[in-house]
Amino acid sequence: MEYAVLGRTGLKVSRLGFGCMRLPMKSGTEVDRDKAIPLLRRAVELGVTYFDTAVGYCGGDSERVLGEAMEGLHDRVVLSTKNPHYDKRDKAGWWRNLEDSLKLLRMECIDVYNVHGLNYEGYESCFAGPDGLYQELAKARDQGLIRHICHSFHGSVESLKKMVDTGLFESVTCQYNLLDRSMEEGIAYAAEHGRGVVIMGPVGGGRLGYPSEKAAELVGQVKSTPELALRFVVSNPHVTLALSGMSDMRMLEENVATVSRAGKLSADDHARIADAIQERKQLLGLYCTGCGYCMPCPEGVDIPANFEILNLERVFGLTEHARSRYAALGGKAALCRLCGKCVEPCPQRLDIPARLAEAVAHLDERAGSVTGWGELRGASAAEYGLLNVALRYHLKNFTDRPQKVRVQFQPHGEDQVVPVRCEFRDLKAYGRRHKDLRLMVRPPLEALTLDVLLVCDGSHVLEHLHHVVATAARTEGYELGVGARRPGSLHVPSPLHPAYATGQPVRGHSFDFAVAYDDEKLYVHVDAEDDLCCPARGPLGRREKADNLRIFLDGRIPRQIGHGGYETGVMHVTVYPPGAEGGEPLVRTSNEAAVDVKLARTPVGYRVDCAVPWAVFSQVAGRPDVIGFDLALSSYDEQGNDVLRLSWTGRSGQERDPGAFGKLLLV
Repeated sequence: MEYAVLGRTGLKVSRLGFGCMRLPMKSGTEVDRDKAIPLLRRAVELGVTYFDTAVGYCGGDSERVLGEAMEGLHDRVVLSTKNPHYDKRDKAGWWRNLEDSLKLLRMECIDVYNVHGLNYEGYESCFAGPDGLYQELAKARDQGLIRHICHSFHGSVESLKKMVDTGLFESVTCQYNLLDRSMEEGIAYAAEHGRGVVIMGPVGGGRLGYPSEKAAELVGQVKSTPELALRFVVSNPHVTLALSGMSDMRMLEENVATVSRAGKLSADDHARIADAIQERKQLLGLYCTGCGYCMPCPEGVDIPANFEILNLERVFGLTEHARSRYAALGGKAALCRLCGKCVEPCPQRLDIPARLAEAVAHLDERAGSVTGWGELRGASAAEYGLLNVALRYHLKNFTDRPQKVRVQFQPHGEDQVVPVRCEFRDLKAYGRRHKDLRLMVRPPLEALTLDVLLVCDGSHVLEHLHHVVATAARTEGYELGVGARRPGSLHVPSPLHPAYATGQPVRGHSFDFAVAYDDEKLYVHVDAEDDLCCPARGPLGRREKADNLRIFLDGRIPRQIGHGGYETGVMHVTVYPPGAEGGEPLVRTSNEAAVDVKLARTPVGYRVDCAVPWAVFSQVAGRPDVIGFDLALSSYDEQGNDVLRLSWTGRSGQERDPGAFGKLLLV
């Protein structure tokens, strides 16, 4: 094993560190100790001395297991953990995290104590100044509870340089690998100013763990792509050590062997690999620098992200991983209409539409077909108590030749659609067109289903468009109240939803909800039937569970709703009923926005009325016509075991994914 000094901490550490985020698990919240503890102890035997964990890793069990495994070995190892607390108004919460970590790690003083994910913006707003949380870090160090103040980092090179210039942190943990070299300049700056540099994700977060002959060809005498990736990182002279999340003995021993011979990959080899990657990108017409001059795309395509993913497949040969990444991407290349507006601004003069078509051909599971999808645009009241629902039907040609397509629309039941049919005479190869439809439906509206018949190239394809939908009525002078159930509520029963603990239907759990809005706020009223066996009895710790109601909102523009993850515009509000009658509910929001909530206990559960300002999540000027929406009721038994998670959309367990949200139409 090779060793190095971790910057100005003076700590001598192994150049391979053990990242404890991916330990073998028994369940989502419990590490498999029979596998993890021998693995961690074997790492010490092989010369690994640096172990990195954090509050919340492995469902909150990582610190505890690391403490158990390192019992009696503290004189041989350096333990690092991270505190994610940023609320400088709640300094007691910051200290609770530190005290918990000391207890779980079985230490009187933590060697390396990191602020979790701190960039310069976070430092200025939460840690700087006489009332900032850095003062608590300094106090903890003065009291002998932590030895070295450090931080992990996600952000830009400029932000990292500013963090270094504060002079307050002794090492930084950041991401760097063969696939993402954007932090090279920042890493060099940190090392040149005496900071230790710890690298997370040296194997690209698992991306370079996929087999690839193309990646291995970049340098000779390597057995695998992960070996190449690890050697590439450790051969950077500005890197102190690389963390690897090792989940079995084979991976551990291979990585130890790799780092032990990392010196055989010289600085010249390091530069040659980097040059070979750039050359391959240029030869394939994929040399995208990620400058973003082509953005924003009027159709919502995330052009740099598509090219990054295409590079995984074309340059590195990581086909399986590239397709997985593409499937999860919100702004897919499939949205491209071949308008060409992105070409002129590109400094590299890339034929962007052609490259996006290449991405579709190589990565999209629909390649070779012609298919469509629906996008709800809003709704309005019509005569005779009906609703007019605006739906945009997108048709995409996923083939490499033009197509002529006839389309026929058939709604279900008494619903009507205009027009009934249309024709796309010249749908370009990899092109996309759309048709705006008007559906006339009778409320209450809980789902919208439309059959679409495509006639193309002599074949007939029947598609089914289905949206889980609810409506919100405009209101004036709305006042939050929990004295009675709101009229017009939708009922979500429990018998259709299995219980986690028993596998049997749970009765006595359900909820009713009604939604209204005005120009300033969205109002969500929920009447929950719940036994409240596990209510919140005070501030919740990081691993505690309690009965709760969660409201999910996606306020992006219509074409982006349901795509990607928790980007700006997507949030959730969690309401925890109190344990005692008359107590105040605990309310948390994913983006720390302020919302108004009233709650009252009822004979069968509790009633909630919540006001969410449009300004805290909507990305539409004014108020939107449609948003992504879901509600989820979570119940636990007295021991905190899962009993039920009941959601309006019926997609239990998937509520955090915006793609699983339903749609709320503002009428």
